[in-house]
Amino acid sequence: MHIPSERIYSEMRSNNAIVRYVPTNGGTETALLIKAPTPSLKAMIAGCAFKLIYGKKDNFLCIGISIEDVPGAPLLISNEQIVPEEHCALLESVKQKILPIFLFNEMDICMASAELYFSDEDSLKLLDFIGDTKSLSTGTNVKNGYCITWSLWISLDIPMMLLNCSAKKIGMLLRFASS
Repeated sequence: MHIPSERIYSEMRSNNAIVRYVPTNGGTETALLIKAPTPSLKAMIAGCAFKLIYGKKDNFLCIGISIEDVPGAPLLISNEQIVPEEHCALLESVKQKILPIFLFNEMDICMASAELYFSDEDSLKLLDFIGDTKSLSTGTNVKNGYCITWSLWISLDIPMMLLNCSAKKIGMLLRFASS
């Protein structure tokens, strides 16, 4: 189970869905928090495919997830990542090639947790795609962010990287693996 920081909890309470890479345990670990509708989370737990999405235009980093719970009509959640500690959390997660994931429903209740393992190939591609996190836009220098909605990703032709993922039940835990 993960208890979000006050800032993240406030953000979760004010949004219907979010995706956030965050530092945990005093910054010694990292995690991915996903807030989505309960039916989509149940589909993930049952093993439906999903994709982690990364977009970068200029120095704006966009993150997202595509939950393929309805054939031909996946749930797409995306947002800009503008907090320096979240840039560092994403970078650390990719370097470590392992990422705890916590799934929150509409009532901000943690429904499940799992671990995502990045392959060596995905890890290297993502590190190259993200580049230097120090050059990424932060809340203090964001003026006109690109990644407000999914449709803007497409219409602005934002370069994207997608990691296909799936869930496999292992005992009482879920184990996610990128492919």
